Amino acid sequence: MSENNTLPTMSLGGSIVPVENLADTLQVAFDTGAKGILLPRASVSDIPTIPGELFAKFQTSFYADGTRISKTHIRVSSVFIRG
Repeated sequence: MSENNTLPTMSLGGSIVPVENLADTLQVAFDTGAKGILLPRASVSDIPTIPGELFAKFQTSFYADGTRISKTHIRVSSVFIRG
């Protein structure tokens, strides 16, 4: 399992959208061994919903478009939660 997780969420039109259930998604990422996460900037407003002790466990970076993801050479493990 990768130690880094990218949480890409993109609309059909190519716009980056916030991650749904961000706190739950990060909990799953942590439970599977993630140490770093790459979040869309569209999810910044949801950060207050994440328990501080959970958020502090990650090295967090942000992206605004798909360019950062495609240029970053990391092993990616996407986490999906169906609610």
